Amino acid sequence: MTGNKSQEINNEAEIRTLIERWAKAVREENRAAIRLDHDSDILMFDVPPPFLSRGLDAYMATWETFFSSVENL
Repeated sequence: MTGNKSQEINNEAEIRTLIERWAKAVREENRAAIRLDHDSDILMFDVPPPFLSRGLDAYMATWETFFSSVENL
């Protein structure tokens, strides 16, 4: 296996781990874990309003909206 292919596999494993950790945090409504791997200057575009979040605090506020809407189902 070449060095590049090995690095690609390692990168893919790291990305999968990151996504799995984030998804677990969402399922558990663990807000600290949700925000763990996000940069404080995050700029997120989303489907439901507010559509755009600037910064980590604004991003985390969207989770409060999401979790409160799920609890009402």
